Amino acid sequence: MDINFNTSYGDINIVNNDISMIKTREKDLVQKIIQTLRTNFKDYELSENYGCNLDSYVGLPITPKLAEEIKNNIIFSIKKENDLLYAVNINVPYIIEKNTIHYRIIIDGLDTIKYSFVKDKGFKLPW
Repeated sequence: MDINFNTSYGDINIVNNDISMIKTREKDLVQKIIQTLRTNFKDYELSENYGCNLDSYVGLPITPKLAEEIKNNIIFSIKKENDLLYAVNINVPYIIEKNTIHYRIIIDGLDTIKYSFVKDKGFKLPW
């Protein structure tokens, strides 16, 4: 059996057939941000308002107004769920295509996170 991992943002590093955990503060923070982006309200019973609730945008027409609303939601949610980032510059440029909005989440000192919204399919990582 083969297992394919995307280690771009992650907890696991594979080098020379050895699997190790990535334990840097920066990688941990990137993972927390990705978890925030992937989580919808009420996904966690004990924390019903945790997350970004991005699935609520699925099916809406792709417009510049929607792209801005999602961008503002991403920035607000990242800061809300990660206290350390309140004073940090977070930049979220995006590109609009026909049925997709591509986002780059750029946070000082961290890896860039790439995230795409496809109108009828939702969000995917990375692009």
